[in-house]
Amino acid sequence: MSKVKGIALILLVIALLSIPSNTIWSWEEELDEFSDDKYCTVYDEADPSQVIFVTGRYVTVGDEYQTADDRLYQVVRVESEEKAYARFVRQVGLEDLRTDFADIVADMLAGRVAGKKDVTVGLYHTHSDESYIPSDGTSSIRGNGGIYQVGSALAEGLKRAGVKVVHSLARHDPHDTAAYKRSRRTAQELLQKADAVLDVHRDAVPPSQYTGEVNGEKMVLVQLVVGRQNPNMSANKQFAQEIKAATDKEYPGLVKGIFFARSGYNQDLSPRNLLVEVGTHKNSREGAEKSASLFAQSYARYLSASTASSRAGQQRESQVGTRTAFWLVGFVVLGAAIYLFLSTGSWQELRSKVRIFTAREFGDLLGSRRRGDGGGDEA
Repeated sequence: MSKVKGIALILLVIALLSIPSNTIWSWEEELDEFSDDKYCTVYDEADPSQVIFVTGRYVTVGDEYQTADDRLYQVVRVESEEKAYARFVRQVGLEDLRTDFADIVADMLAGRVAGKKDVTVGLYHTHSDESYIPSDGTSSIRGNGGIYQVGSALAEGLKRAGVKVVHSLARHDPHDTAAYKRSRRTAQELLQKADAVLDVHRDAVPPSQYTGEVNGEKMVLVQLVVGRQNPNMSANKQFAQEIKAATDKEYPGLVKGIFFARSGYNQDLSPRNLLVEVGTHKNSREGAEKSASLFAQSYARYLSASTASSRAGQQRESQVGTRTAFWLVGFVVLGAAIYLFLSTGSWQELRSKVRIFTAREFGDLLGSRRRGDGGGDEA
């Protein structure tokens, strides 16, 4: 009997481990961003000479990356903190986006959504210290990093595109693994006022990884990050892919890719909660501000158009809420079943108790209904 109970306990532990990270814990550790050599390079498994992406965040098996040309890769092997390999999965296409994506973008580019619906975007900075060495003289200024100025440029770009902005200047120092726990309250407060939120960061990799050409002009690039450990992952993933595809229509190449990382980043709070990295610590802050402004305008126009189209935001949130509810109910049922098994001692005894319970409860329910029906007839 103890062996059977041991198996049941193992099942309970597995169920607990399957809970999305932001429900109980978070996993937002980063590599040492203050070291020029501390970053992870991910190579193509089929062609190890080809670099897929470079990041200052930890990379784990199962992480995915969508490149600038929309090729989706999945990390299949991590050799060390600084080296990993990814395998090509498929080409991301229109089938990954909303069915009315083309119509929404047409409205967005034509400016046909102005005044249809007020949209508010919340901005905040989990890592308050992040700065840009060429402009700020250091990569970190505790409580007052150059990232705030990049956030202000992003806010101005959003406003020029007709979107309302709530820009939180809350500090969440120090820059450690608990920063996302501290910024969670800020994100929650913003979501009481905003339709979508952006957590504004910069990366910590060589500047060449965030330097490219956009419409013939040399620019600092932008990267989106989606946490793949939360119940909103599917919705946030689609939203990020839509934002990238829409931005590509106006500023091709500005969004260098989307990193789907093992973490939560507080994105369980909303299906339109993204993390955006604007350049790296070796890029100039002025360049990052210019890129943030361009990205903001494209982001705002698409957000407004998609929100105005078929109550898109409400539909997405309803779908996510339904999935989350089913997930929670399933977990409660599993936990209750394991608890009952442990308390009864055998599957036979458990089935017997369930039969007795259902017979009694449904018998009482049907009896009360019959009594109720009889009373109605008399009246």
